[in-house]
Order: sequence, then structure tokens, then C-alpha cells
Amino acid sequence: MHPINRLTQLTTRMVSVAALLAACVAQAQPMQPQELQLGVILHLADDIGVPWSSTFNPRFFDGFDYVGQIVTPAFGRYPIGSPIPDLMVRDGVTPKEHRMVAPFRGALRNSYILGSSSGAALSTTFSRYDYNGSNVVDTATPGNQTVEGFDWADDKTIIHTIYNPSSSRKRLYLTDVTAEPFSVAPNTRWNANGYITTGVSTRIRNVRVGDRYPGYAYYGDGNQNNNPNFYAVNLATGAETLLGNAGTLTGGGSFGVWTVLERGGYLYVQTTDNGIQVYNMTSATQLGSLYATYAKAELDAVTGYTDQYFGLDVMPDGKRLIIGTSALGGVVFEIGQPQLTVSLSAGEALLSWPSSVNAVAIQAAPSLSPGAFSDIDPQPNIWVVEKMNKASIPIDTTARFFRLRKTP
Repeated sequence: MHPINRLTQLTTRMVSVAALLAACVAQAQPMQPQELQLGVILHLADDIGVPWSSTFNPRFFDGFDYVGQIVTPAFGRYPIGSPIPDLMVRDGVTPKEHRMVAPFRGALRNSYILGSSSGAALSTTFSRYDYNGSNVVDTATPGNQTVEGFDWADDKTIIHTIYNPSSSRKRLYLTDVTAEPFSVAPNTRWNANGYITTGVSTRIRNVRVGDRYPGYAYYGDGNQNNNPNFYAVNLATGAETLLGNAGTLTGGGSFGVWTVLERGGYLYVQTTDNGIQVYNMTSATQLGSLYATYAKAELDAVTGYTDQYFGLDVMPDGKRLIIGTSALGGVVFEIGQPQLTVSLSAGEALLSWPSSVNAVAIQAAPSLSPGAFSDIDPQPNIWVVEKMNKASIPIDTTARFFRLRKTP
């Protein structure tokens, strides 16, 4: 039997369910390739009513997916596992393009959103939005450069890459961000310049601060296919450590290593055309063995999409990924357990999960004891309401818990 989805209990005694899920997370390891499963497809362009374009650098923050589209610019925020947007932004006569967006951290995480610069327009600003997407304020980037990917090094400092000028693409910058009034300034903890020139040969697409190792950030050598290296940088000192290389890659245009990130003590090396490598880590700067490889063909089989992937984020337990796509895709994919919810009405359980997820069977059980679940036979009729699959099941002593089983 394939790996199963989140358990849903028809009872108000939720403490036991929370304890069960917490125990699962504590023992969690990254998914193996056979466990990959489509969780939801996020159609930002369709939701906001614009043509599809590439979706760069989606992120998980605070229970939400932050997704952005370039060229035909827009960005949005979705509850994790949900196809229904919580926020969509496309403002002004000439909407702003951001190569990445993320909420502020610390006490301001529910107050403001930060957007980086535009590669299409070669803008040289950061943008601050209110949490509801309104009241955009711009400020010039350090050195008036076009900033690409970024991450929060602490609650007031970001580490980021540069898109333009091309002479700065091998550098990593530390920049302090002041929310009110909105301004940025070089952080000089590494040196007076506020940046280091890394060991990459071409460019850095993205940089991500560690999870188990938050004193380090991770990145790789983009836009070259000949064994591109990936690295760690000490956020306190700027010291760089070579971790390994991604091997011989394929692809053209925007290609190569895109994202390198550490989650839960595992390092994920994401490429545009050759899948994702997942390594054990023995320390912040030392790789262990190769834990898993998500080949591009395996990702494509899960998503139904076959072009390039532009950006990755991973939940700390390794059980959910979010990945961007090229203009041919124009969507963002969550890969992981589809979210199953249940409501009760007149002796029936109404089950709901994203309508983009169809390769599942509904199972029921009288208890959570091992082996208690079995496929409902016959499977109930399914209908769609506002992007959600719906199924109604009579409640009896054999059907008190529900889950979704992955099917071929």
C-alpha cells in the first residue's frame, strides 16, 4: 500500500490527534521517491486573472505558501495545502515584478511583506507591503543593484543575491532592513563592503538560511552544467565552505543548480532539469551520505508537468515541498500529503480536499489501531465546489476516522 495522508478524526477529542501528529513529525525524515505525492496546485495567474508566466522562488512561512510570478507580475499567499488564496497582489498601472517575496520576521511577521527587485525591468529597489498587500513603499537597494533571491539571516537582516549588474552575480550581500520608515543599509559584520565574493564560477540564483543550522546559509553555482559546486557560508564571519557538487547536469536558458537549502539536518540541492538531491548532513559544513534522489522524471510524474523547475522550499520535517515552474507551467506545486478536512452534518461526514488531487482512494476505520483502515467500497461519489473535491459518507461505528490513500 502506498503512503497515506493525514488522519482525520470525527470527534471533539483533538488532543490525542495532536499528540499523534506531533510524534509523527518528531520522527520525520525526508520523503523517499515513492512517497512523493501531489498535495495541491496553486494557480496564481488564473486566480488573479492574468496570463501565465514563470513562478520563481516559492516559500513556506508561518503556515502559508508565498508565491510570485515574473514577467506578468503578481504575488500571492495561500494557506499551506489550500488552492484558495488568502492574498493576491497585482497593483498599479505597471505592476511590480519581484523575484521573491517573504513576510518580515519577528514581531513584524504579520505586519509587512518584503519584495525583491525585478529582473525584467531591472529595477533597483526593495518593496515593502502591508501584510494585506496594500501601501507599497520602495527603497533603493545597496549600490542600486537588482536583487534576486533572499532570506532572513535574523529578524532585521537579509542575505541576498544579485541579478544585475552581472559583475555582482558571484557575490552574497548582507543587508539590514528597517521597517518603519522603510529603508535598507549594508550590514558590515563581514567587512566594510557588506558582501563577499564567493567561489561560484558563474552566478548564484538563490540563498537560504539553515533550519537546524541557522548560523549558516546555503547556495550553489547556477547556470553551468559541469559539476556545479554548492556551498555553505558562515553568517557570522562570511567564511565559505565547499560542500560538494551536483554532477553533470543538462538544460539550457535558465538552468543548473537553483536552490540549495538545509531542512531538518538534510541538504536539498534542486536543479532546473535534473531533479533534487537530498543528503544527510553530519554538521553545518559537512555532508553525509546521499539520502534520496528525486529524479526529474519522478517529479514530472507527480506534477504532470515536464519543463523546468524554478525554486524550491521544504518544510522542516521533509514531508512537504513547494516548487516553482517555467512559463509553460505557470503554477506552483505543493508535493506532500493532500490536506483532508471533515465536517459533520445530519449523520454524514463531508470530506474535502484540493480538486487538483485525484489519484487517491478514501479509507475509513473505526479506530487508529494499526491495520484498521480499509478502502471504502464502493468509493463515494465526488463533486467539486470552489476548487475542492467533496465526498459525503454516512457515519457509523466502522467509519470514525478517514484518510486518503495514494493510488497509481
